[in-house]
Amino acid sequence: MLTIAALFALLLFLSYLLFPVTFRSMARLFLGAAWWSRSNIPTLAYQRNSPFCRELVSRCPILTERYNPPVWGYNGHIQTVLFSFFGRFKDLNLARERVTIKVRDGSTVSYDLFGDKSIDDGARGNVMVIIIPGILNTAESDYIKHTTSHLVESGHRVAVLNHLGCLPNEKLKSPRLFTYGGTGDILLMYKDLLHRFGEDTLFVGIGFSLGAFNLLHFLAEDDKIESKFACVFSFCQGYCPAQAAPCLYHWSEGMRIYNFLVSKRLTYFLKKHEPVLFNKERDEPTVTNEDLSDGECIPESTVYQGRDVNGFSLDKGKRLRPDDRVWSCTSITEYDDHFTRRVLGFDSVTDMYQTISCRKFLHKIKSVPVILVNSIDDPIIPEELHEIPIKYATNHNPRSIFIQTLHGGHLGFYEGGLLIPSDLSWIDRLVLEVMPVILKLVK
Repeated sequence: MLTIAALFALLLFLSYLLFPVTFRSMARLFLGAAWWSRSNIPTLAYQRNSPFCRELVSRCPILTERYNPPVWGYNGHIQTVLFSFFGRFKDLNLARERVTIKVRDGSTVSYDLFGDKSIDDGARGNVMVIIIPGILNTAESDYIKHTTSHLVESGHRVAVLNHLGCLPNEKLKSPRLFTYGGTGDILLMYKDLLHRFGEDTLFVGIGFSLGAFNLLHFLAEDDKIESKFACVFSFCQGYCPAQAAPCLYHWSEGMRIYNFLVSKRLTYFLKKHEPVLFNKERDEPTVTNEDLSDGECIPESTVYQGRDVNGFSLDKGKRLRPDDRVWSCTSITEYDDHFTRRVLGFDSVTDMYQTISCRKFLHKIKSVPVILVNSIDDPIIPEELHEIPIKYATNHNPRSIFIQTLHGGHLGFYEGGLLIPSDLSWIDRLVLEVMPVILKLVK
């Protein structure tokens, strides 16, 4: 208990030093001692005349109950920082099968499969949950393991995509990385799962942050794919990079600091794979087109009028030359300007951001239930971006609900006791409560 109290005090002090927190947010933090009596009921945006949404809300108490974080959870910075460094405070070692798919550009896409392997023995038509992690994350990321663990314990099979180059000690085999709106690797996993478990498999999609952004891109590209999904959960995605980018330079809520830290993580990641990415050390492709099934080729994205935005790859012998300023960038926008937009072939970072914005495609997802979740105190995703999912849920999809919470930070959403959080986060509990209801409603 003393350790928890000391950690809490240290976090308060660091938060005070690092972030110019307003009086209102500080008051919210300290008044959190009365967390059990404060109203923190999520705000829901959906079409009120939708029978599906009305039934879903009536059957899922979590949608109309207070979200009560621990006392320190009333500050979005603390939730976000704790989540980034400690995850869910409990290490898990789950049994898994790692599936690898060789692609004709020489890269190897992998995903981890969790759940009852006895279902492999001819059973068909079961629900498969696919998880797309956030930026630089994989199936081995702490929060992904916890979400997966709860789903497996509830009887579900789960497949988690590993973003290229992000697994510990993983070496890239071709000059290709995950990127904004990249759907090729998701499609490879999707087709491989259909091959393994049958064409009548029903999918549930869960995306976190950038993973949610890419997952919704994936659904928007093909109506046939959309029809294979029972529902989709999107947690803390940014929706529109063009609108978010200027906000990330603001110091008022500490966004500029997060902007700097994320950019440094990205450049560190780039440096790690520099030999392969920039042709200093590269494995030659080990498979040919004839060796590949249809599911093992990275398709062009229809969302971008034929641009290859599923990742970047170069023909044999070509050399990638990023702007050298990428190594000294201090913001995500600078990183994207000096690297990402160049390898994707965009004339400017503004052009890239506008092209991949959710505003361009979200309305194409018209029938699958989509649950979108964001918190107001997320220090990375500005609240003004919430108007995008609100407009989508209230105007375009009668089976979509946007859930806005006062607290939660960026993917934190801790809940539990006064100081010590539960192993089950609020967003994990949301999935476990809402998903079974949706599966019954869509049958």
